Amino acid sequence: MGKSFKVFMIMGLLCLAATSVFAYTESDPFVTDLIIGGGAKASAKDIGDVEIWNDRDFLYVKYVISYPDWCIMQTHLEVATSLSAIPQKKGNPIPGKFEYIDKHDCVSEFVITIPLTWAPGTELFIASHAVVRTAVPIGNLIPIYLYETVWGFGSRFPGKNWATYIKYRIPAGSIGDVVWDDLNRNGIQDAGESGISRIEVNLYDCLGNKLASTFTCANGSYSFSGLHPGDYRIKFVAHDRFLFSPPNQGGDPARDSNADQSTGLTSCITIASGEHNSTIDAGLYEITPAIDLEKYIGDQDADEAPGVALTVGDPVVFTFAVTNVGDVDLTNVAVTDDVLGAICTVFSLEVGDTTTCTVAIPAELGLHQNIGTVTAEYNGYSVSDSDPAFYTATLPNFAIDIEKFINGQDADEAPGVALTVGESVNFAYVVTNVGDVDLTNVAVTDDVLGSICTVFSLGAGESGTCSVTIPAELGLHQNIGTVTAEYNGYSVSDSDLAVYTGSE
Repeated sequence: MGKSFKVFMIMGLLCLAATSVFAYTESDPFVTDLIIGGGAKASAKDIGDVEIWNDRDFLYVKYVISYPDWCIMQTHLEVATSLSAIPQKKGNPIPGKFEYIDKHDCVSEFVITIPLTWAPGTELFIASHAVVRTAVPIGNLIPIYLYETVWGFGSRFPGKNWATYIKYRIPAGSIGDVVWDDLNRNGIQDAGESGISRIEVNLYDCLGNKLASTFTCANGSYSFSGLHPGDYRIKFVAHDRFLFSPPNQGGDPARDSNADQSTGLTSCITIASGEHNSTIDAGLYEITPAIDLEKYIGDQDADEAPGVALTVGDPVVFTFAVTNVGDVDLTNVAVTDDVLGAICTVFSLEVGDTTTCTVAIPAELGLHQNIGTVTAEYNGYSVSDSDPAFYTATLPNFAIDIEKFINGQDADEAPGVALTVGESVNFAYVVTNVGDVDLTNVAVTDDVLGSICTVFSLGAGESGTCSVTIPAELGLHQNIGTVTAEYNGYSVSDSDLAVYTGSE
């Protein structure tokens, strides 16, 4: 019989309640009589007890003499998992071949300690034999010692003598209870809060070694049975989008949650021999990761066309306001736009917090819709939201005017200004920005004289003058002056003619 190590099986029971098994301890052992003479209790003499109990590591069998003047001289003990494994001849036990044999000097009690190598729930067959002695006085002479055979009272061996054996079942402990949906998140199993099925539950020893695994059944219950006395921990594994309730709330161990909110592990749980602890629970509540995006143009939430009215070239300031509207912190927050591309990223966003990102571009002509999108994560679970923004840009009133003069006269029609051949002809080109916006790249040309002048910019309402002087020539002459300018890539122009007639 190998007794150098302990092997046992732990059962993770799915949807089964642990059965009740008596627990035996040194203070509350299994007890049977220690009897002399005959296998029938009525005809036997009870001189003491046999006490049996076990802890995590050992089985204990104790012989106790309670009858006056009797004591123990020898003990013989055999423990087996079947009756046939006890040494016998023709159904009669052979104490001299038992495994545990001790001689004693007339003691009143003796304990035999046996390494516990049997699984919880195992039925043992125990043959507990002893030789006892008493002194029989004969007058004043030296007393005569009387020796008797005693057995722990139980069932008869199949042979012809009256020897008996005891049946003892190793008490099996258990741990279990329920995983429930803690709707109000208060860590207490309240009325109306149902169990959660298919939650993984693992059994560990307190050194971190995993011993067994199971899943909760439809009503949220679970159980690990067949436990030796010892220290254990339970680890609950939450479903995605569930968190553990606060532990140890309310003062009632049968209704609180025992799982650490971060790890799902319980503290160490001590199980005595045969103890059933059905108070190890876990409350879970479903979380709601969520994020909201509001996209603004300026300070307007322009969700519908035509949106914000702008002028081409005006700055369009897009503001992306991102709010964590869920009940857990989010990470990897990223804002994008279907037109503008990547906008910004934020590593984390706590519950209730808002962050904003802004991008400015010049307004373009026409109706424009941009859709902003935010994505974020919670423990690998993704959430997102989108919001559009509209604007409509129209062209401003941009215009330019040129007035061409000859020697100060606005000579738009023939014969124009009368000049003598060789006289100075001064062409003055007066350019005015008659629109509402500034103009750039202002250029004045003449169809006869070519390039006249350029001006980088001309503000709304401003004027500028360029002039060229040439000698008058004989005959009728017409020159056309032209001005061109730009506004954000759009061109504008104007022309004006001037006429003079040269004579001898």
